[in-house]
Amino acid sequence: MVQSKTVNKYISLILLIFSHFVYAQNTYNPMQEPQFAEDVSINADPVWSDQLKEKFSKVRVKIFPHNSKYNAPHGKDETIHKLNVSSQGDCNIYKSDFPTSEQEFTRKTLLNSGKSFDLTTTTVTDPIWIECTQPIEIKRPDFPNNSVRYQGMLFIKTISAVTSYLTVVNVLPFEQYLKGVVPSEMPASWSAEALKVQAIAARTYAYHELGSEVANSDKNILLEKSGAQIDDTVTYQAYLGLKNGAASTDKAIDDTQGMVLTYNKKVIKAYFSADSGGYTENSENVWGDAHPYILAKPELYPEGSIPGTSWSFTTPIKEVGKKLISSGFLAPEDELESLFIDKNDLFPSSRPKFVELKLTNGSKKKISAVDYSFATRIKSAWIQFAGAEQGNVIVSGKGFGHGAGMSQWGARVMVDTLKKKYDEILKFYYTDVEISK
Repeated sequence: MVQSKTVNKYISLILLIFSHFVYAQNTYNPMQEPQFAEDVSINADPVWSDQLKEKFSKVRVKIFPHNSKYNAPHGKDETIHKLNVSSQGDCNIYKSDFPTSEQEFTRKTLLNSGKSFDLTTTTVTDPIWIECTQPIEIKRPDFPNNSVRYQGMLFIKTISAVTSYLTVVNVLPFEQYLKGVVPSEMPASWSAEALKVQAIAARTYAYHELGSEVANSDKNILLEKSGAQIDDTVTYQAYLGLKNGAASTDKAIDDTQGMVLTYNKKVIKAYFSADSGGYTENSENVWGDAHPYILAKPELYPEGSIPGTSWSFTTPIKEVGKKLISSGFLAPEDELESLFIDKNDLFPSSRPKFVELKLTNGSKKKISAVDYSFATRIKSAWIQFAGAEQGNVIVSGKGFGHGAGMSQWGARVMVDTLKKKYDEILKFYYTDVEISK
């Protein structure tokens, strides 16, 4: 994929805008208001081993803040000044002997005990650990209806800045973390085989991110020096604690315990999205990095199997221009006149490579279709323009998400209609991989 260095800054990490499927029942819908992440350098695929699994037997998930403008699990992300932490069980707050959650949890200095605590930047003067006998609930006063309960422990510290704020990290066992991911990425009501597909893909993706230590280049995580390895948004994977937990997804995780996807004995970058639109895409045509196991291919299910896979809408061209300006693809003084796609310059999947922008001053600019889809926050990059009418642009497209790797709706249809098993589905979407334990 051809793209500028500026664009790379915005899209290299994002499995976010529409990369993962978070269904409407959740308060957290990353596809509602997507936002670009900072640049993160992804290292080579990590080798799968007992040592890797042991190293990440526990995971450190950043809960607050997200430094982004899209809807996060607890509501619109703002600088966090106040939090209420509570539990139905007994809790202890300990002073941390270390500035980050990377070091081992200690219980040397007990600061407080109880069931509910109001924490502020003025009361949390030193980093603290909170440990409870039952799950811990976090509630923000500005979004009281979006409280979420968590297993494990919390590490909280005040970050001194122009406006000080609290940062929160949830530390918990890896498989318990997955039990907050899988039902946040795929509806728990879907078939057991489809949930197994999601469980293995999610486990693989998490181990890849942890093993390649992407947080070491993630400015949003490094800023607080909290020791977090990932966050709870679709920048990594959607994680909602116990909010969507279900027996069906717990069983899918337990039934696939320890299973990951490998290519040449290395953990793969297990991309997945909601709906490929009928044809998956090469990873380099979306994310810029070529992976031999993420290849473009036609789906196995019959056309028309997935509801809403084809879509169309009309939007004012001025609004499109504003989004392209805010994303840095146009200058503030640029005024967009029309949009054009060269039908002779397509990827093998028939997705367009570029969108040409014609400005009212007569000049033209070209950006990748992927960049256009991210900037304008539409369902996918598989688009075409039917024309403009009265200052509007008519956009039609296929699919929901980036289209690389596993299609979640595709997995569902392959189970329900084609009676495929989870291993067959995974080996279709991820070429020449093994399911390793």
